[in-house]
Amino acid sequence: MHIIYIEDNPNDRRFVERVLESVNYTITTGETLDEVKDAIVEADLIMIDIVLGAVPEGILYPERLSKMGVDAPCIAVTARVTPNEVKAYLMNGFSHVLTKPFTAGQLVTVTRTFA
Repeated sequence: MHIIYIEDNPNDRRFVERVLESVNYTITTGETLDEVKDAIVEADLIMIDIVLGAVPEGILYPERLSKMGVDAPCIAVTARVTPNEVKAYLMNGFSHVLTKPFTAGQLVTVTRTFA
């Protein structure tokens, strides 16, 4: 399975890379959608940090991906998880919400549901 992870925090990117590579997933990471756009067409799953920089622009990515013809499921990765926020993520095209901070076990469990 090929997973894309868009995350602006390098420590979080490295953690996810390490965990997912340990279970034999292919992982492509970047700070922005533009950095990973060439790999998007091969993605089986896309994980997106909601707050990229100081702006919660990640919530707009499922729509942008859809306009690019990408139909891979998207997981919102965020610490912003009030009931209204979670509802907004799901209404904006996310398939699931992974709450930060998360453990390696939680990450593997969530990604396996999309394998």
